[in-house]
Amino acid sequence: MKTIVLCAILLSMTSALAQQPAGKRPKITGIDHVSFYTTSPEANQQKYATALGLASTLPLEPGQTQRFMVGSQWVGYSPAPDPKVTNRMDHIAFRTDDCEALRKYLAANGVKVPDSVAKTKDGSASFTVKDPEGNRIRFIRGSAQPKPEPNAVSSQIIHAGFLVRDRAAEDKFYRDVLGFRPYCSAE
Repeated sequence: MKTIVLCAILLSMTSALAQQPAGKRPKITGIDHVSFYTTSPEANQQKYATALGLASTLPLEPGQTQRFMVGSQWVGYSPAPDPKVTNRMDHIAFRTDDCEALRKYLAANGVKVPDSVAKTKDGSASFTVKDPEGNRIRFIRGSAQPKPEPNAVSSQIIHAGFLVRDRAAEDKFYRDVLGFRPYCSAE
């Protein structure tokens, strides 16, 4: 009888441990940048530089043609591979204090990750994964960014998102693995 009780306790402890994320997640400190596809660079220039007062700076990522600074964060644009597609999100990038540790943490939690962290053109370290719905999510430990423009309407990106079709799968990834507190609105 003692053996059966001990086995039941061990099985329940093993089950509880299997449901918890592996290891401690390195810090995710905020949004680094958001990258979109565009069919109208002129409209982007009008919106970001003229209307919002954001500084335009040199493109940073391969294929990128525009980049606008929002404080130390940025919004980037590349030509749309298919002008007819309505989803123009390329990727969202989050800052982390340790790319390699976060890559290993995600792998230990069942997320498909690249074999290593890459170095980018500006000297930062990054890697990209896909969330359960195939959205590209980049994690980056970056170098110092330019100061905000004094006439810009904002100096911080506080929200970025996309349409969600399978909320349970997305919640598991963003809330349970990454530790985000999701904000969802119903249409």
